[in-house]
Amino acid sequence: VFGADEDKVKEVIEGDSVTLNPDPAQTQGFSEIQWRFKDNQPIAYTTRSAPTYFENELFKDRLKLDPQTGSLTIKNIKTKHSGLYRLRIELGRGSLIVDYTVTVN
Repeated sequence: VFGADEDKVKEVIEGDSVTLNPDPAQTQGFSEIQWRFKDNQPIAYTTRSAPTYFENELFKDRLKLDPQTGSLTIKNIKTKHSGLYRLRIELGRGSLIVDYTVTVN
């Protein structure tokens, strides 16, 4: 992908884990972090406390959201997990959206 931030584009081998790491400068002082997959389907969020995972067979027992950093780890990833992951960071002054692309081979 031309001009894409290398941290925002991940290529992973099926069966491995991948971690999507937000820029600490962007998450500083967040009130809520929410991760969505493909068609804007919510998969996980946190308000700096214990993370909440939405019921979703596709990601069952595969997600780990760090409530301090907002990093999302997908364990034992499969090709069906390829696609767009959208991070929404709620800040006191508004919100920020960051997209990540994951390709599983």
